[in-house]
Amino acid sequence: MKRRQGLLNARYINSPTLGNSVVVPYYFDISPDMDYTIRPNFSATDGLRMAGTLRKRYEHGDVKIDHSIVIADRLDDDGVVKQDQIRGHLLGYAHFDLDNVFRTGADFAAQTDKNYLARYGETPDDILTNRLFIEGFKGRSFGAAEMFYFQDNRPGARPEQPLVLPRLRYSQIGEPNMTLGGRWSFDGEAIALKRDSGQDVRKFATDFGWQRRDILPHGFVSNLKASVRNDTYWVYNMASSVTPGRTYDDEVTNRLFPQGQVMLSYPLAGYAETFTHTIEPIVALNASPTRKLNPLIPNEDSLDVDFDTSNLFDLNRYPGTDSLEQGLRTAYGFKTGFYNHGDGFSEFTFGQNYRISDDPLYPKGAGLDSPLSDYVGQLKLEPGNWLSMNYTFRLDKDLSTSRRHEVSTNFGIWEFRPRFTYTYSDPAVVAGIINRVEELKFGFTSNFAKFWAFNFDQTNDLRPGTDGPRVTTVSLGYMDECFTSLLSFSRDHTVRTDVQSGDTFYFRVLFKHLGGIDG
Repeated sequence: MKRRQGLLNARYINSPTLGNSVVVPYYFDISPDMDYTIRPNFSATDGLRMAGTLRKRYEHGDVKIDHSIVIADRLDDDGVVKQDQIRGHLLGYAHFDLDNVFRTGADFAAQTDKNYLARYGETPDDILTNRLFIEGFKGRSFGAAEMFYFQDNRPGARPEQPLVLPRLRYSQIGEPNMTLGGRWSFDGEAIALKRDSGQDVRKFATDFGWQRRDILPHGFVSNLKASVRNDTYWVYNMASSVTPGRTYDDEVTNRLFPQGQVMLSYPLAGYAETFTHTIEPIVALNASPTRKLNPLIPNEDSLDVDFDTSNLFDLNRYPGTDSLEQGLRTAYGFKTGFYNHGDGFSEFTFGQNYRISDDPLYPKGAGLDSPLSDYVGQLKLEPGNWLSMNYTFRLDKDLSTSRRHEVSTNFGIWEFRPRFTYTYSDPAVVAGIINRVEELKFGFTSNFAKFWAFNFDQTNDLRPGTDGPRVTTVSLGYMDECFTSLLSFSRDHTVRTDVQSGDTFYFRVLFKHLGGIDG
């Protein structure tokens, strides 16, 4: 179908932040491989805001640029209003294939101030990532050269995000069963982190690995892993974590770290007329040296430590490699499931970790700092289209206190389908941060008539002293072959700088092939 140039659906918005506003998009069909949509936004509070999206396709790549600009007042986190500020954003990408092996490009995401996109109803990521790269894939190898710039949009004072100039990576894995019955692997990285104020870091790392999987007699399955990792760090203007007031300038240190794992499992399956039942006990023994704290090794990528079923049997449960799990330890647990031959299944995973030797550097409160760890588990239940549930939890070693649990489910029929998600996290101290989370999201959808649908959603903060609803949304919609309408109402109690909490109304009427009102 040939594209046509012209006006798109206008939108009318009434919100506590911008007051009455209207958006009138216009689509320009510039050429078969390029188009542009301009979106002037007229609001009672900020006046004219110009926004647009450019799309361009090439033979070996494509470009998309979303942008906006406005001259308006800005309320900063310190409570000061700055008048007639130039505000805007830039989001998009440019990707190009150089040949069958290499590709290059950029991903960009930036705004003039961290509250700008939220003010206009476009919630940004907590941290916007800009990346310039060239990378290549060939056989079982991968290489990349990258540069990164980050913009932190989280409220309050935050540590300065570093410039990554550059990051060089190379990875390769060998042929299966060709090296001592297994396969080898290599990962190499060179990275430079630069800050205007704060620590600068240069890191060069290599990781040589090997793994092998065997089916043993009587149905046992063994997995063997071994690796030798070497990290060299150069640090500048780095504050000592041991000696207050001391700063390390132009210091170099090295860490050689071998580690290994032996994992044994015994998968069993039973077959019935209508379902299959599986159970798989698993035990893993992990070993690595125990080292004292090296104050010259920074922690840039291993701050957010977590322990759950997804990393129960991992060698290293840190999200990065600046910190590495140490000592002799074992993990044990099981996986079991029931699988209907027609439709539906249920799965359950449960396990624990035991430290045979101490790891003095593991953070307190993460569930793994004592010899016997917390218990972790996950239950997935989907007996049919009428129910879907996922429950994850972490209990202390005495099975008496819940450290964290999250359950989400939706159930019912087409005419009435409720859903809810409950999240609770104990205030563990990780990287100096204490933050209890307790939240309930619930709602339902009802397709109560052939062309009609009703939707309700609410998010509640359940923490003592701050309990109460945060966001409530209600909508009623009608859609048939020729006509669409939607009426919605939302009440937002979230407190954000430069964004007013309150009520927002949305109304949309659309006639197919004729247009309509979208507000």
